Amino acid sequence: MLPPIQNILAFVTIVELKQLKRAASHLNLTESAISHQLSRLEDQLGRKLLERGRNEASLTSDGEIFYAFATNALRELQNGVSAIQSHNVNSIHITAPRTMVAMWLAAKIPEFYIDQPNIELRLSATDRVCNLKHEKIHLAIRSTPNLTDGYRYEKFCEQYIFPVASPEIAKEIAIKGWDQVVKETAFILNETHQGEWKQWSEEFNISCPEEREMRRLGSYDIVQSACIKGLGIAMGRYPLCSEAIQDGRLVPIFEDKKFYDTPYYLAWSEDSPNYKSLRIVRDWLLERKPID
Repeated sequence: MLPPIQNILAFVTIVELKQLKRAASHLNLTESAISHQLSRLEDQLGRKLLERGRNEASLTSDGEIFYAFATNALRELQNGVSAIQSHNVNSIHITAPRTMVAMWLAAKIPEFYIDQPNIELRLSATDRVCNLKHEKIHLAIRSTPNLTDGYRYEKFCEQYIFPVASPEIAKEIAIKGWDQVVKETAFILNETHQGEWKQWSEEFNISCPEEREMRRLGSYDIVQSACIKGLGIAMGRYPLCSEAIQDGRLVPIFEDKKFYDTPYYLAWSEDSPNYKSLRIVRDWLLERKPID
């Protein structure tokens, strides 16, 4: 017959804190109560586990053997509790780059809950390369198809760049011409994609200022917001700028001069116990993916 779990927990806590008084305080027990729990454990095992000194308790040889097994057993129990508490067959964990979540995916979530009120979405907005399997991620939108075992992927949408501006600056370009406006108007550089202006300029043989002369901002969402407010001409990134173009806050300067960057891919776990809900979310996303 196994000893009661509270007696094993009392023993392990005393060992780790090295004193009955501290262990009792940690477990919200009286010193007398935790002492009785330890004594009952030793009586059931028929072995003395701890030598109790005035200031500290130390393991006996039998205590050392039992402590190793007890800590492993408690750790496994805690893992089981965590797994059960976090397991929800209707909860789907999605990760995507921060700007993709903020500027495209988040706006779709209310519509999803109208269609699928019984499926919970957990969004992780991060530019970090996640370990999908280790972090228990069901779906990922990412710009690389390199994945761990047990995941499949397909192309989600193209990603391409092209100059954009506020309607006022776009009108000025239409009147004066690009070459003249380049000399007069500020350009904005996205520091997370510092070479994009150079790539685009070389691809289409169109002049633009040196990057060192541009106004530098830290990420695309900040760049787009500043461009909308009229700070200068920015390099738009599709699909992140698609909504701002559709509602007229941004205007493409060259409709036919798009430089294609790495596409976005949608990856999903094939062996997830949540596969039914995962498939619903995956298909829902694919039906709404950005179309060029």
